[in-house]
Amino acid sequence: MTPEALTDSWLSSVLHTDVHVVGTSRIGDGLVGMNIRLELESDGSVPSSLIAKLPSPDPTSRATGIALRNPTSRPPAAAGFGVRDQST
Repeated sequence: MTPEALTDSWLSSVLHTDVHVVGTSRIGDGLVGMNIRLELESDGSVPSSLIAKLPSPDPTSRATGIALRNPTSRPPAAAGFGVRDQST
């Protein structure tokens, strides 16, 4: 999965409510994965900010993550999708 795949439509289907991504920023160094903060607008039933943990776009880093059994280095179906309130 890539950051471009984190669309309004995809997030709305996963979170079961209408969601609009109003901002994104990469956070951390991303040695074996990539972390993206998503700023969201919704009906209030989901947090206004989420962190998406994605595989690294760098093949060497991705291979290292797989070797270390880092869950964000696996395909999304295996890694799962979690929601944690990042608004505080």
